[in-house]
Amino acid sequence: MCRQYENIAAAMLYRLMFRKEFNISILDYYADKIIEDLSENKSEFAAEDYHNYLGYLRVVLPNEYYEHRKVLRDCIGE
Repeated sequence: MCRQYENIAAAMLYRLMFRKEFNISILDYYADKIIEDLSENKSEFAAEDYHNYLGYLRVVLPNEYYEHRKVLRDCIGE
């Protein structure tokens, strides 16, 4: 995915987190774009953005946190 699209997805995700969005489908739409960039390009910024998303999930939607953490681990090979 083009770096510009990842930046837009990250900006939207941060905006949703700032506004305390709870709809996981909406959040995941943008988070998936970030994880795609991370998978394709191993972008340091994408990894940081997704880690921040995980921090948000841990606090706001803890039941979603572990599944999403696994997605990140699978993506970066931890």
